[in-house]
Amino acid sequence: TLDKCFDLNVKGYFYCAQQVAVKMYKQKSGVIINMSSVSSKFALAGQAVYSATKGAVNSLTQTLAKELGGFGIRVNAVAPGFIATEMIEAIPEETRKGYVEKIPLKRFGTADEVANIVSALASDQFAYVTGQVFVLDGGLSL
Repeated sequence: TLDKCFDLNVKGYFYCAQQVAVKMYKQKSGVIINMSSVSSKFALAGQAVYSATKGAVNSLTQTLAKELGGFGIRVNAVAPGFIATEMIEAIPEETRKGYVEKIPLKRFGTADEVANIVSALASDQFAYVTGQVFVLDGGLSL
C-alpha cells in the first residue's frame, strides 16, 4: 500500500538519517548511504508507488547532502536494478529471461556488486562525492 511503502522508504530513511546525523555532527564527519532503486529513474509498469517512494529517497539524499555537507557528512544513494536474490529467483523463469534480455550486460547484478559500491562510497576514495545517486543496473535504464 502507499502508506506502508511511504513509511518504510521515506519516513524510515528520514528518521534514520536524523538520528545518525546527530552523532556524525558531533564528530564532524560521517557517511550516509541510502538504498534507492533503478525504479526511481526508469519507469517500470506496476511499480508506481514503489518508484515514487524511491524517487523521494533520491530527493532526500540530495537535500541531506546540501544540509549536512558543511558538517563533514556525505550523503549518497545506490539505485540497484535487478539483483540476483531469492526475490528474483521467485519470479517465473520466462519472466526472468525477459528481464535479462532488456539488460545490455545480459545478466542480473550480484549482491557483492551492490556491496562493493556501498563500500567504495563509504571509503575515503569517494571523500569528495556527495548528493549522488549511483545506478547499478547493467545498463537497463539507458
